[in-house]
Amino acid sequence: MSEETLFLCERPQAAGFLKGLALYLTKRGLQTVPHKAIACKNFSALTKFVASLAQQEGAIAAKRVILLADATEKLNKRLEELDRLEVRSVLGRHPAYCRFLWPGKRESGHWQPGYLEDLLIEILNKKTWGAYAESLRWAAADYLKSADIYLAAAPTLGTARNLRGRLLYAVLAARPAFAGTGLAAACAGGAFDLEDERLAELKRLLVREDA
Repeated sequence: MSEETLFLCERPQAAGFLKGLALYLTKRGLQTVPHKAIACKNFSALTKFVASLAQQEGAIAAKRVILLADATEKLNKRLEELDRLEVRSVLGRHPAYCRFLWPGKRESGHWQPGYLEDLLIEILNKKTWGAYAESLRWAAADYLKSADIYLAAAPTLGTARNLRGRLLYAVLAARPAFAGTGLAAACAGGAFDLEDERLAELKRLLVREDA
């Protein structure tokens, strides 16, 4: 069995953030486990990819397999979806498989509803954003309200999902260094406080135990 850890990412944003966090840990002198991230477009694409794993030579030969998915606002439904996915695929039979759901766990140890961006908007680096960080968030929220009014008048453009995600990317776009960049680049630029304790569990999955 390969020593590599395979991260199955529900969305490319999760893979981007994972890359940024791994680079940050490396620069701090920590040794990360050999790993590979596979990014899917959405949960439907992830489900199809997992179904094909059994036919892909070496794809499930990793030492560990970790699913990075959004808990979504409907947590119970998402947990049921993941249970079905794992039972009906090679994931459930892998000896070292686990899941990590954004935005993470509560103090009670239970997953909390939400998305990756729910976590990231809460761990914006205060040193980077300065005293106006909260005001900027309010300004971005006002902009999105205005956009929603327009979208309501043009239903063919679709409805908004992951509202906190929209807020995060609106805030990032306000700073030239982060506008148009992915989450890996935003991590490198100091957009987020990567020492936040809410990342501790994910770091444990990335850092070598003997590091």
